Amino acid sequence: MLIKKSQAIKKQIAKEGFVYEYKDYNKSLGVAVSELNGRIPDNGLMKNNVCHEVYYVLSGSAKVYVDDKSCIINEGDVLHINIGQEYYIEADNLKLVISTSPAFYPEQWENII
Repeated sequence: MLIKKSQAIKKQIAKEGFVYEYKDYNKSLGVAVSELNGRIPDNGLMKNNVCHEVYYVLSGSAKVYVDDKSCIINEGDVLHINIGQEYYIEADNLKLVISTSPAFYPEQWENII
């Protein structure tokens, strides 16, 4: 199934963060492109209670804090965040391809303040 860029749904997820969701109606896999700058979420932590998330860095960089550990991600890197891991991102003009399994739905996501 082809999903054109023009069909992507743009959503603001933080003050300086956007995601472009490519809806495919396949419940086992999701894909999005995200553009992030600054702290995501704006405060607290985020957690996906249902999906594995795989981030592929197209450009930019970020420091990612996952379960009391941190790492730096740069262009070409891949980061896997497991179901239920609490995390936040400090992004510097970060552009990502995000794949989720199963497909992402907003009610799976939790903002922990």
